[in-house]
Amino acid sequence: MAIVPAAPAADQPAPQGQAVMAALPFVASAHEHTEPAFSLTVVPGATVQQVNPLDIPASGYLRSIWLEIAATGGAGGTALPDFPWNLIQSIGLQEVNGSTILNPIDGYALYIANVVGGYSFINDPAQAPFHVGSTPNPVFYLRVPVEIAAKDALGALANQNAAAQFKLSLTINNILSAWSVAPAPVPTLTIKGWLEAWTLPPDSDNRGRPQAQIPPLLGTGQYWSQTTRSVLVGSNTLGITRVGNYIRAIPIICRDGTGARNDAVFPEPFRFMWDGNMIHNISQRYMQDYFRSKVNGAFTRPAGVFVLPFNHSDGRMGNEDPVLWLPTMDTSRLEIDGNSATAGSIQVLVNEVAPIEINQAQRYEFPNQTGAIAP
Repeated sequence: MAIVPAAPAADQPAPQGQAVMAALPFVASAHEHTEPAFSLTVVPGATVQQVNPLDIPASGYLRSIWLEIAATGGAGGTALPDFPWNLIQSIGLQEVNGSTILNPIDGYALYIANVVGGYSFINDPAQAPFHVGSTPNPVFYLRVPVEIAAKDALGALANQNAAAQFKLSLTINNILSAWSVAPAPVPTLTIKGWLEAWTLPPDSDNRGRPQAQIPPLLGTGQYWSQTTRSVLVGSNTLGITRVGNYIRAIPIICRDGTGARNDAVFPEPFRFMWDGNMIHNISQRYMQDYFRSKVNGAFTRPAGVFVLPFNHSDGRMGNEDPVLWLPTMDTSRLEIDGNSATAGSIQVLVNEVAPIEINQAQRYEFPNQTGAIAP
């Protein structure tokens, strides 16, 4: 076996005639790591139940938190349409510095974020082999995302300080927000959290080859947030105020006055405006097919759900290059408008990416504010 010379120290030039060996990429240097984060049991009651903020174990670079929810002991009952995701009234994730990665959103919204975000090869959590979506004893999972793309670990965040931990907030819904007719008895929910992370690699492998020890552009983060706006019959113009970063995706959930998801609340046709430029002027059917074609695996679009995806550079949502992301500034103006046949509300989810400052030492091809690739 050939002996591979070690690379010179970063602050020393390579010996004359010896080429500097490029470091192995981070994902070839680190290893996938999973461990238990927490476990708790809750019985839904007449009021919502706030779980104390849950500390996430410190280990390597945080990729996501995988939630496993299993109900046992229930009998009967009639579930509402968003079941079982609506068992979670809200969920949020806070960074060690106090900033919020996942602004508290409801369980159904997180389900749609999983589908649209593309954080696994099969986007839809409802296709898990163990999934049981029926009442009274559902079994399902949801992923709380941190990492943006698994292919290079962009967005994974340092999680190595046990004295300053990421914190997950969780609120369990009341009985009548999950079921129209309550089961008797009400099931017990067992909720387990699993840490998904990258290990911290050494500076070289066992063959002496240098290794990248941090993900690209460490400190670049993605964020999920939600805003709900009222919709009247007829013409509506809805502004999207979450701007200033790169927009990765905008899922939209439409509900009528009863709270049921309803396509008729969404404009037909639909227009999407970006700083005065009309990006889309399309029918609902076009949007439905566009959404379906970007999801990997068999997937039936839920009623009332539409998506503006900018995270499908390779044809599917997720694990993408950033070239299609929509660049915005603090002064940017994003609007949805059109005529709605039914009154109700539109819940707008925004998935945005905030990159750290790009320099020549750690270059990454983000699009600039004109849509071209930043040098």
